[in-house]
Parts: sequence; C-alpha cells; structure tokens
Amino acid sequence: SVDEGKTFTVEARSYGALITDTTVTFTFDGQTWPTTTGVATLTAPSVPTSLTYPITATAEGYVTAIGAMIMVVNIPKLIIAIAGEVKAGQTFTVTIADDTGGPVIGATVTFDGKTYTSGAGGVATITAPSTEGTYPVTATFPGYATLSDTVTIVKGGGIPGFELLTLIAAIGVA
Repeated sequence: SVDEGKTFTVEARSYGALITDTTVTFTFDGQTWPTTTGVATLTAPSVPTSLTYPITATAEGYVTAIGAMIMVVNIPKLIIAIAGEVKAGQTFTVTIADDTGGPVIGATVTFDGKTYTSGAGGVATITAPSTEGTYPVTATFPGYATLSDTVTIVKGGGIPGFELLTLIAAIGVA
C-alpha cells in the first residue's frame, strides 16, 4: 500500500534480474511510464477513499505482467473555510471541515501566533491583526493531514456609525 500523493518504485524483473535489454512500460492509473532501466517511480493519485489499483508492465519479448495491485490509502484532509471579507482589527470565523464536508470539532487553528480551537460546527472565532496583509492559518487534528492556507486582512471598517456622527457634527458646524 501507499499513501495518496506519495511516490513509490516499481521494478520489472525476469527470473530475478531487472529487465534492461528493452523498454518496459508501466501502466498505472491511466498513465504510462516507459523505462529502459526496469525501474520506474510512480505517484499515487488523490483518492476519496482507499482504493486498489492495478499496475501493468509490458516489454517486447516478455510476457505482459498483469495483476500486480497496489492499495492507495486515503489520508483524511482538513478544509479551512473563511467567512467573508476579513477586516483589520475585527473578529472573523473560520470553519474547519474534513474532506467530506463534515465539521471537525476540536481542531487546533493557529493564526498570527495565537492558537484557537474549533467548536460547534467546526467554527473558530479569531481576531484579525490591526495591520493589513496576508497571514498564514494552519489547522491540525489527530489522524488528518495538516492544512495551511492564507487569510488576507483588508483595511478595517472603522467604528460603526462614526461616519454618520462626523456628518452630523459637520452639519452642526455649518
């Protein structure tokens, strides 16, 4: 077996010796890898669930090898969903889900040097820094691949209603 996204090596042998006197073509997951060394490095595809794939080796002058199988193991992944535009100095939410869309409660979320924990619905409430820019956010949960993403912080909206107060003051002065 091999974890999805990982590379693995296959060899074509005849009576224990690598086949190097002709081109061997390995076929796996709809792709082909020709080699004259008898060795090829393949990459396991991403899979929604663990699946078994056949590997075929063909070479002129040799019997085609059919039936070699490899299990590609699904590694559960996390998804980070950020709700709306993130404004400097304000709170925002991130939702942590698994790759089937189900919420992950208790995931550790790291953002701007602080650690948060996802609660009901996989939601974590975070306070954005006061400086605009792009910041990394990371989510971890036991048994899942760690996920990193970025959050873009835009200029804050100021104090709600402040514009109206300024307008009223300006009218009063006039």
